[in-house]
Amino acid sequence: MFQGSFGPYMQPYLSPHFNRIVYVNHYPHQRGSIDTTIINQERPDVVIQELIERDLMKDKPMESFLKHSAP
Repeated sequence: MFQGSFGPYMQPYLSPHFNRIVYVNHYPHQRGSIDTTIINQERPDVVIQELIERDLMKDKPMESFLKHSAP
């Protein structure tokens, strides 16, 4: 899960539903797009990107994802 500042508050609700979950602190206004190297290394079945509403208008959240999706 690529998480912003609200991510840690969601962790207790998400963690019980996965055998393994990787939480990555991600703040688009500081770092830009998602680091796809983590996705390529972990090869997850599900990717969650949590961000604050005000960041929705800054970039298309899933655009970088779709360019690097697995076959």
